[in-house]
This record gives sequence, structure tokens and C-alpha cells, in this order.
Amino acid sequence: MQATIQTKLWKLTDDARGHMNIIEFRNYLFCLMFYAYLSEQVKKKRNKGYTIKKKYLFSSMVDNVEHGIWNNELLKTAFVEFNNSIEGTESAEALYDIFDDVDFSSTNLGRTEANRSLVISKIILGLKDIDFSDSRVSGEIFEYLIASFSAASGKNTADIYSPVQVSKLLAQLVGNSSNEINGVYDPAMGSASSLLQVGSKVKVKNYFGTELNKSTFNLARMNMIIHGVKFNKLNLRNANTLDDDQFKDKKFDAVVSIPPFSVNWEPVDDVRFNEYGKLAPRSKADYAFIEDMLYHLDEKGTMAVVLPHGVLFRGAAEGVIRKYIIDKQKSLDAVIGLPNNIFYGTMLATVVLVFKKEKNHDDILFVDAFNDFEKTKKNNVITDDGIDRIIDAYNKRENIAKYAKAVSYDDIIKNDYNLNINRYIDTYEDVEVNIEQVERDLKRTKTRIENLDIKILGLLNKL
Repeated sequence: MQATIQTKLWKLTDDARGHMNIIEFRNYLFCLMFYAYLSEQVKKKRNKGYTIKKKYLFSSMVDNVEHGIWNNELLKTAFVEFNNSIEGTESAEALYDIFDDVDFSSTNLGRTEANRSLVISKIILGLKDIDFSDSRVSGEIFEYLIASFSAASGKNTADIYSPVQVSKLLAQLVGNSSNEINGVYDPAMGSASSLLQVGSKVKVKNYFGTELNKSTFNLARMNMIIHGVKFNKLNLRNANTLDDDQFKDKKFDAVVSIPPFSVNWEPVDDVRFNEYGKLAPRSKADYAFIEDMLYHLDEKGTMAVVLPHGVLFRGAAEGVIRKYIIDKQKSLDAVIGLPNNIFYGTMLATVVLVFKKEKNHDDILFVDAFNDFEKTKKNNVITDDGIDRIIDAYNKRENIAKYAKAVSYDDIIKNDYNLNINRYIDTYEDVEVNIEQVERDLKRTKTRIENLDIKILGLLNKL
């Protein structure tokens, strides 16, 4: 049933959006899904911090559409009433301006009011069969649609949507030895997939996250709430983490992120970045994100971040920062190479870096999980067995031929702090060669070449 609904909703995207940009249509669909979820909580008397009058409930809107009396003005009024209802309540911070990404008067929705109302009515009917009283069901459908829109956009969406298997890996790495986490933090949370995966692995008391893009920030809030996370557990901010630290001196048990890869940034004088001897280069903010995350990591916490492969070996300022982390902090715990082509819209090779400020070993574990994937139509997907294999290797820290190796600091220093995985794990496969067969093949090839030379010479003599 659930798979049927997912397929039906994706077909609705093609049928209803017309010439509208797919991401713009996504915003309308998600806003209506989220409103339907909130309406269902009111009907079940689970709502805290907001109210929705009966005539503005999603089920009432479905009735209007089915009776042919739908007009978008009703939805506009409903959203205004909803915003008024949250003022001064415990839900205000979690829900403020959450529907700002949709404009029911936009000509992109349709040239006339009738056309615009028709598109919205199609979406309403497409959502009517979803059981929004069940956070598990509605949450899975929401995640499915986020993934589908990311894949269909044709753009690099790694900073918006984290493939579930990658987020699951990060969650298992940071929640590996805990049953409960006081706080988990993501400085570039995208749609909050990684935060949610941590919450599915261990009990989380509070979620902290920052997202620069306003539309993605709204999507993240919807995603967490529709998955059943309570308003009072959410501490999410719409801001640029690197420019404006939203959580100052707060420390977290778990820190996870898949920040935008190698983006530009404007270096600032900030305690988070000052101890490393150099600032991350303006053209690549990868190490600036690492430094922010390390600053907010509790002394006994664990941090896991996905970054492009270049952070392992790039020199100049990044080389200075990497040397400081290895030599002085000794906080880098593991380097895990991931399969190529696991993110939508980018073929970049990526790695997971795991950090701990308190370690009981003087080495760094290297894992080459490059081949632990299944191929799909557009992307490679890390398998569950692949995740289990990585976690098992991380926990045991044993040398596994062509897969995992715990490398001493001395060996890393000998390699000039270059963390390229193939410097430490030899994945070369021995190939048996039949010398006699090779000699026979060479003789045959030589004979063919001599025969061709004779033919070519004969043709030239005839000219």
C-alpha cells in the first residue's frame, strides 16, 4: 500500500506541475503534506502550540475539492490563521514562517486563479489516502519524495539530501557506544536526514542544526516534525554556520554532517578557527566545517563528517591544518573511503572522517569501503552489509587485508601527513600470468604484423 502511494505521488508530480520548475512544485507538495500532517494531529488531539479550525482542516479541504467548490483563497486564509495561532506558544520557534516558500497567487502555478486552484486541488486529492496520523508512514513517504526530487533535479544535492545509507553510516559511527545522547549537532543539516538517522539509532534529548538556504531550512523542520520529533527538542537555525555561530560555546555528544563540498567562504576572526595556524582557503571551506564541528564536540563525544577526497592530501593551508589535527589534537580517529557516485548530481570521491577528542589508541584507522555498493540506475548505494562491515572494522580496529588497517602516527608522519587511503592499504590484486601462453601470443602477433607488412608493401608497389 505504502509503495503504491509513493508511486502515485511521484506520478502526480508529472501530471500536476505542468511547466513549473520541479523544485518549486516540490515546495507546494511538501507544504501541503506538512499541513495535512498538522491537521491530523489536531483531529487526534495531539496538537500542542497551534490550532486549526474545523473548516480549515485538511480533511475539510478534501471535501471541498470532491464537491467541486475548491478555491485557493481558503488555503491562503488557513495559513494566515495557522501563523496567528502559534504566536507566543511553545511551537513558535519550530513553526514560524514554515509555509513561506509557497505563493498561491504565483503565475508559475497557473495563469488564472482557476488554473492555480486546479493544480492545488490535484495535490490535495493526491494526498488524501495517506495516513498522516502515523509518523512512521508519513515520515517514510516524506523521505522518499525528498530523495526522488533530489534525483530528478539533475543537480548536486548532497548538501540538501543525504542518501539514507550514508546518513545511517554516520549515525552508527557516532551512536556506536551510547544508548542516549544529550545533543546531536549538524552545522549544515540540509533536510535533516542525518539528524533523524541518529535519532533512529539512539535516544536523542535535543537536536541542533543550522541551514543556510531558507527553503531547505523549512524542509528540514517539516521533515523532523513529520517524523514525530517534538517541538521542544528542536533547536534549528536558518543561518550561515561559518559566518555566524548559532550555538557559541555549546558542546555536543554527537556531531554529524555532510556539508557542501569545497564551497567558497569568507574567513573570519573566530575562536573556532584560530588555533590551527592557518585559516582554511577562501575557495574551499571543508576544513572550516571540520574546525566548527570539532569546536562544538564534547570531550567524550564522537564526530563523523563526509567530505571530498581532497581533504586527505591537499597542501598549503589545508596541509598545515591537517598536520595540527594529527600532531597536536590527535583527534582524528578513522578515515573511511566511500564508493564513488553515491550522491545525486556529483561523481566526487568522498570519505568519512571520524573524530574523538579522547582516544585510547595512538593510531588512525583506515578503511577502504570503495567496493561496498550496489549499482542502481543513476547512483551507487552502500549496502547494509557494507555498513555492517565498516562498523565492525571500526569497532575492532584490526588489520584486514586490502580493507582496513590501523596506522601509527609515525607512519603518517613518514608520509608527510598525507592521508590518501591507498598509501596505507594495498588493494593491488595479484594476477597469475602464464608466461608460455604470453610467448605464444607474442609470436602469433609478430607473424600477423609481418604478413600485414608484406601485403602493404605489395599494394604500394602497384601504385
